[in-house]
Amino acid sequence: MKKIFILSFSLMLSIIFLLSYSPLTFAAIETFSGTGEYIMEDNETLKDAQEVAYKEAMRSISQQVAVYVKSKSQAEDFQITDDVVELISTSILKVEEKKFIKEIMPDGKLKIKAFVSGTLDESATDKALNDKIAAFREKKRYDESLAEHKEQQRQRENAEKEYNNALRNTSAAILEQADALYKSKDYSGAVAKYTEIIERHPTFANAYVGRGNAYFELKQYDKASKDFQKANEIEPKNAGAIFGKAKIFEHQGKKSEAIENYRLFIQYANIAEDGEKITKALDKIAKLEG
Repeated sequence: MKKIFILSFSLMLSIIFLLSYSPLTFAAIETFSGTGEYIMEDNETLKDAQEVAYKEAMRSISQQVAVYVKSKSQAEDFQITDDVVELISTSILKVEEKKFIKEIMPDGKLKIKAFVSGTLDESATDKALNDKIAAFREKKRYDESLAEHKEQQRQRENAEKEYNNALRNTSAAILEQADALYKSKDYSGAVAKYTEIIERHPTFANAYVGRGNAYFELKQYDKASKDFQKANEIEPKNAGAIFGKAKIFEHQGKKSEAIENYRLFIQYANIAEDGEKITKALDKIAKLEG
């Protein structure tokens, strides 16, 4: 009998020990209550009035819940607005009881009072907030990455502009040398210089125009035609390219095409820079039409 008593006592101690050190934890449950009231209008139903009063009571509770959650939550920080905290907390609130009381006012109107109580699972709320904060941070990281990408793109575009400006300045300097060679009738030397520009700056339309003119003087008409066409593709309104095409068409005996391009040249030409060529184009048109 003594042994059985000792065994039973040891078993009891073991159970107490296990219960004392059980790894199970229970979520804290908090209770909140709120009231709301609403005076019915003549054209409203009792159900409508109760709904408004209930919403007022829930608004009161949601504000309490939000304050409580922000003070007790295990979330590392609150990078989200109070409205979001309130919405999350209220959505997890479990309404346990609600009741309505009717009260007749001195003026005969009916006042509806709502009494609502509910419980909140703190750990569930904490998890919902942490999930929301994680989503918020993810979006923040995305926005920061997007902003960084845009800044890199802006810097790249600026670098490209600076490079293109430097390239144009260099090409413009070589273009002056090429034009000088052309004016001195060193057409082969001019072709070499214009080609140097094109190799550096493949979209410099005036370099193609200059080389086309030099090829024309060297009687290399196919090459001249290709250069004028290329310049016209790069800059459809480039007067020099259009004038060059007109010369090629005239040389080929294509009168209507030549006239069309001489007229187009006059349309796009700059009077201050192309005065002599405009006069020449007008003479060409008159001759070809005559």
